[in-house]
Amino acid sequence: MPPRVILEGLEETVLAFDPAGGLVFANPAAAGLLGGDAEVFHETWRELVAANPWLSEALARAMTQAGKQVYYMVPLARGAGNGENVLVTVVVTPLFSAEGAVSGTVVQIRDESSLAHMSEAMRREDRLRQLGILAAGLAHEIKNPLGGILGAAQLLRSEALADDARECLAVIDRDVRRINRLLEELLDFGNPRALNMAPVNIHRLLDAVLETLLRDPAFSGREVHRDYDPSLPDVVADSDALQQVAVNLIKNAFEASPPAEPVVVRTRIEIGGRRIAARRVVNVEIQNGGPGLSAEAKEKLFTPFFTTKTSGTGLGLAISLRLLREHGGVLEVDSGEGKTVFTMVLPLEGPSRGAASGAPAGDGGPA
Repeated sequence: MPPRVILEGLEETVLAFDPAGGLVFANPAAAGLLGGDAEVFHETWRELVAANPWLSEALARAMTQAGKQVYYMVPLARGAGNGENVLVTVVVTPLFSAEGAVSGTVVQIRDESSLAHMSEAMRREDRLRQLGILAAGLAHEIKNPLGGILGAAQLLRSEALADDARECLAVIDRDVRRINRLLEELLDFGNPRALNMAPVNIHRLLDAVLETLLRDPAFSGREVHRDYDPSLPDVVADSDALQQVAVNLIKNAFEASPPAEPVVVRTRIEIGGRRIAARRVVNVEIQNGGPGLSAEAKEKLFTPFFTTKTSGTGLGLAISLRLLREHGGVLEVDSGEGKTVFTMVLPLEGPSRGAASGAPAGDGGPA
């Protein structure tokens, strides 16, 4: 196998330079970590060096230190126009010709911030998994007596009762049914089903969800901006699971946005994804207007039973996170004054074998 093919398959960024410091090779992971498109990366290299002066120093040191590798752990600025810094480990290694002269350098860059994120996410997902097991057990125990209460209330309706007694029965019936719906959600959260993986046209799925929601009188007439990437191929996923996530996120966006604010649904493909361990990644962004989320709300957002709405179970986002986690993906949120963006991040080729088995969220991998 040619060395270039191996380098292009690595998830770690690899760059190669000639003796004058000119960029001669960048693998596809470089575009994902450092920003920009792989095809035009050579043209944006100067911007990256300008934003990170230590890069020139690292190359110069490797060229002059008699073959010694140069190590750094630094915040890397990802080029002009991108204010995000990424904590990285950098190894700069000189290359030598057959005569022993320095013929260039190789730079390896590893995204350490994503590894830290993965570790924290795994701990969070494990807590959610344990809670799901507990919740499912409690739900089973509670459903049986609830069924008895509902049956008794229905029997009493056939009796000659005063109007106020009938009103009390109506309250019992309504509240028991509401609790039963909550228990069904708990059972779904605690007992994930096996995924039915197949190619899914994500744009058709999103359009179908939007069409259904916009028929709801509560959302009728709401403005939606579709910003779809026309080059996006089908994603290998469970269509029903993705539809459930999309319904949760888009419905939340409608409810959080002022009536005059449009909801934006955006799709993009990312090469050399930094968020999850996949070479090609699909991002689906659901953006709404409004005041944004508080720091406390962002911290607790995916915790079961936490909700910022006056009604609701607080399980929608927790279930959505679990479903995407089973796909080998993640659910991210970015919120500031005037907008909140939820991003579904999915591996284009589908989850790894372990994730596809329907294992509970938290059994390894990023989240």
